[in-house]
Amino acid sequence: MKISTLIVLVAVVLSGVSASASALTPVFNIREGYVVLLKDGLTPASASTRYDISLSEKVSNKVSIAGGIGLATPNDSCKPSPRLSAGVSLGLTDRWSTQASVLYQRNVGYGGKPSSDLVGLGTGLAYGIGNGLSLSMAFGLAKTLDGGDYSLLFQPSLGIAFL
Repeated sequence: MKISTLIVLVAVVLSGVSASASALTPVFNIREGYVVLLKDGLTPASASTRYDISLSEKVSNKVSIAGGIGLATPNDSCKPSPRLSAGVSLGLTDRWSTQASVLYQRNVGYGGKPSSDLVGLGTGLAYGIGNGLSLSMAFGLAKTLDGGDYSLLFQPSLGIAFL
């Protein structure tokens, strides 16, 4: 899949979300990503902090959709990589929900290293604390395109919805 196709798909999701601006909720997330490469067994990779802002819209009493943009920055250096995401959330109770998402990330080549593209799928659980705050734990599988490795992601996060 070409990068431009993926960007168009995310743009379609975002434009569909923004069609009814009265119901949109901006959400800021801070995530700590722990990655394990699936290469020669399980190989721990560096952790990174991810920041994103998304727009979320309730499409029914229990279902929400969202699209977002953000940055992933390794904790051992300041080398941010831009990312796009889209997802759906299903309310299980008044506080608990489950979510599924897709991700595209451009891993920028710093210091003469080549850039690469990463795509991923994720799922997880979220708990609404109240007043727009939520905690979540996500798990995902990603693939660096053009012959790169598969990786597993474990990602706790804090979300702040601007109600």
